[in-house]
Amino acid sequence: MATELEYALMAGGSYISTRSDDNQFSIPAGWIEFKHETTGSGFEAVSFQNGNEVVISYAGTLFLHNLRMEVAQNAYEIS
Repeated sequence: MATELEYALMAGGSYISTRSDDNQFSIPAGWIEFKHETTGSGFEAVSFQNGNEVVISYAGTLFLHNLRMEVAQNAYEIS
């Protein structure tokens, strides 16, 4: 079973597209990343495997950023 530190590293690893290369989290020893999905909304999911154990880590969306952009765009279209 993964340790708390391994879970933390894998959780941080799901924020790949929003971090610079210098701030990327390393994959814990013994674990492999086998699937990484991203969307335009900021949602990211990454799967890690160590033997029979699989951990799926999710990054949240860029809700506030997207909301601000939509409000600004709608305000521009109205005026």
